[in-house]
Amino acid sequence: MSNMVSGEQYNPEMREQAELARRRDQQKNMTLELGGLLHDEWRSSRLQDNGSYEPRMKLLVQRGEKQKWINESDLQPNDQEILTEPVKDEDRKHILFAMQVYLKHQQ
Repeated sequence: MSNMVSGEQYNPEMREQAELARRRDQQKNMTLELGGLLHDEWRSSRLQDNGSYEPRMKLLVQRGEKQKWINESDLQPNDQEILTEPVKDEDRKHILFAMQVYLKHQQ
């Protein structure tokens, strides 16, 4: 019996590696799909009538040795905000403008 498949020598190890690669790709795709579904569920409370989502503002704070982005509602009394108020206000204006442009083009 010939050990040839489509003019190439049959190699069980290569076939096994190809199958493992296919399974990894399939698992990655399933993970991304599940992540997307969970993310959509998580943000569903912010869904607006036009199909876009209400934006959430984040703050960069220093907590001990670590910097962390948080929601304004999660601000703790001993958090040290990284950006000064004038810088934050200017950044917020730019962020809100960018979000408005983005949301306008999503419609």
